[in-house]
Amino acid sequence: FVFGTVAGRLHAVWGPASRSALVGVLALLLPILFMSYRYVLPTIDPDFWGVHSAFASAVIVALVAWQAPLSAAVFASTPLRFLGAISFSLYLFHVPAMFLARHTLGGLLPEAVVIPLTFLIAVLAAWFLHVTIEMPARQWLVDLWRKSRLRSGLIQPPAGKVEVPASSTS
Repeated sequence: FVFGTVAGRLHAVWGPASRSALVGVLALLLPILFMSYRYVLPTIDPDFWGVHSAFASAVIVALVAWQAPLSAAVFASTPLRFLGAISFSLYLFHVPAMFLARHTLGGLLPEAVVIPLTFLIAVLAAWFLHVTIEMPARQWLVDLWRKSRLRSGLIQPPAGKVEVPASSTS
């Protein structure tokens, strides 16, 4: 939390002045390095998931938030926007999906094939949960909120029927 607050403060202080090409390259490369550190730097301390990872995450968040033109274009791409749309379902389901896929396929295929395949399985499972559970639940909650606010007289009913987009993937 503290590192996130520091990253937010740095973003506010440095703002647009930090939108250089170097910031864009770092915003693209550091997340890859962070997620693959065990293969890139095998001598790193196994206790990496502590203060070090919190600091690294805060730096990555600050770099991405500065929206350098290069990284902004990549992060605004359709595949990454799709991952953003399903991110909550992916967050909830990636561990069981990847655990089951890795233990099922681990002895059958080489690890270089198993890792991307387990990621693909997790993404497909997250997409399925997003479409079948998350989107309908969100729509149901919005409808429930509207009805309760309308019943209590806190807001006026809209002139025409208002549709709420099911997902912000556009």
